[in-house]
Amino acid sequence: MKYVKTILAMVIVVSIFFIGYKIYNYDKEQREPIIETIETVVVVSPERTYEGLKEEVLELKEDEEVNKEEIEVLREALSVERKAFLSSDDTILIKTISDDTILLYRDKEGTLQAGSNNITKIIEHRDVVILPKEMSISDRDWNIKAGGFYSFDKSYGVILSKEVLSIKKYSLNASALLSDFEDFKFSIGGDVGYEIKDNLELGVGYDTNKEFYVKLQYQF
Repeated sequence: MKYVKTILAMVIVVSIFFIGYKIYNYDKEQREPIIETIETVVVVSPERTYEGLKEEVLELKEDEEVNKEEIEVLREALSVERKAFLSSDDTILIKTISDDTILLYRDKEGTLQAGSNNITKIIEHRDVVILPKEMSISDRDWNIKAGGFYSFDKSYGVILSKEVLSIKKYSLNASALLSDFEDFKFSIGGDVGYEIKDNLELGVGYDTNKEFYVKLQYQF
């Protein structure tokens, strides 16, 4: 019986360290920035670029009286394109091997747009850094758990725990245990829990009284 108890104790200790290590690594990964490569495709209507609109306005102005209303509409569109270009913090001027000049700029959303009318499509691959979501104190779940425990030395009592780390249905907890209600035997423990149903958790641990215990708790 003594050897069985020793082997069982070793299994529990190794399990606690192993699951705790897995939870720690998972939690660390969730807090690290993620780099994702995204593809952006912009189909350009050359006649709707700033240069294209300007050329169209100049053509219509050859008979300005007849094309007055259409010119006014194009001028408004031209103004929008001009403001978007001038407000950009990133403009790109490219000289092609055929000696053509291509003008690009980024809009306020960071997407490349055509600044010249000799572009029909823009395909860009960018690495985007996704930061972990910040959590405010008001949004934080404190993960307090309360319930009962039974030790392998046949003592029992109440247990109050604070979740330290969690991964899926597993959790690593720091616990306070109270037993022997006449003499108030108090100890501190560490345990691994598994959610069996709707915030109800079953777990095993080891405390400062050198006792291994099983617990059943509800998470608030």
